[in-house]
Amino acid sequence: MSYQFWSHDFGAFVFGRKVLQSDQTAHLEFQVAQAGEQPKATTSEQDFWEQGVKEIAKSQTRFGRVGISFDRGNKEAKTFCDTVAKMNLEYSPTDKRRSEKSLRISPFETQVLCNLANEGLSDTVEFRRLARKFIRPAKHAHCDTIFFLDAIMGEEKTRTILKHLAGSQIKLFFPDDFFEISKSENNKTRDIKFISEDDEIFTKKRAENILRTKL
Repeated sequence: MSYQFWSHDFGAFVFGRKVLQSDQTAHLEFQVAQAGEQPKATTSEQDFWEQGVKEIAKSQTRFGRVGISFDRGNKEAKTFCDTVAKMNLEYSPTDKRRSEKSLRISPFETQVLCNLANEGLSDTVEFRRLARKFIRPAKHAHCDTIFFLDAIMGEEKTRTILKHLAGSQIKLFFPDDFFEISKSENNKTRDIKFISEDDEIFTKKRAENILRTKL
């Protein structure tokens, strides 16, 4: 099967990793570290924000207290958060006895975290310290679920660290959680290509780290 992913940072590779986990012979094309608007016929994190919020409200939140986390510089994410209140969301908490009467969504801006994850520095003391700082407001708001809009935060290593810091009582979701993989076409060979406005050598390094394969 062929897929085309696009992202402002290296978040597109996170979707590619999910594909390779189920289809080792997939044909993947990435447009990463791109400026401007998303081209048609490509897939990006933005394509799953509305779907993610709807699914969380309908079947994933326990008490109806949902946090939405996004990087301060992600203007599209900020605009999306401004429109969430106007969305017609079906609300069905899993713990109806102790849940909110109506869905409560709280946005939380972060700083630097996405940059660190994008640079491959999520497994550092600095990242953990900052992540703990930005998760704390969601804990104080008694959120039972946090949806990270930035796809790079769903990188396997970063995801594991964030889940540990959030604790077992908070469920975390990322855009790739709502990405459904098409049926494999059983290609004979795998084909991976990338176009990057960042340094080619560094992009290749990050691609290999996130995709967990040699290019």
